Amino acid sequence: METKITKKDFLNLPNILSYFRIILIPLFVITYMKADAQNEQYYYISTAVLVLSGLTDVLDGIIARKFNLITALGKILDPLADKLTQLTMVICLSLKLKSLPIMIVLMIFIIKEVLMLTCGFIMIRKDITIHGSKWFGKLATVVFYIVMGLIALIRDMPGEILLTLILIAAFFMVFAFFGYISQYKKVIKTDIMHK
Repeated sequence: METKITKKDFLNLPNILSYFRIILIPLFVITYMKADAQNEQYYYISTAVLVLSGLTDVLDGIIARKFNLITALGKILDPLADKLTQLTMVICLSLKLKSLPIMIVLMIFIIKEVLMLTCGFIMIRKDITIHGSKWFGKLATVVFYIVMGLIALIRDMPGEILLTLILIAAFFMVFAFFGYISQYKKVIKTDIMHK
């Protein structure tokens, strides 16, 4: 497993799939924001883009592990593609639906990511190795894709169902956040004990 970014990492298949996911982001924005009652086909296209992005996310992880193609660059690209996609989805849904629950999820998402970036920065400053995504992070991502995909696809979703889906997404985001905080604490504690 690589600990430093090398030139060959840039053409590594899992990393190419991560680039592809990033390229899909503006396509989602264009198709979802163009969707309305007169252009319903764009709802289906934007949802198909999300499904493709989610499948690509799963596929790049499987390929990386199965063929030992996990790289230092991949550890940056994969979560970056995830976070950019998720942030874009929530912002687009907030702008389009003007829903308070979705705006609350946006705030939770931003707070969670800022805190995790802070933890990551502290670990880098302490020269502690940052490991890849954990199962609870991937689970939260899958749930997020499903929930946001359903909200994007179903235009006239009843308010109570919308709220329930938003609460489910928020729960898994918070669950993943505490899971990562626990991991950070263990890694930092282990590092301190070995010094």
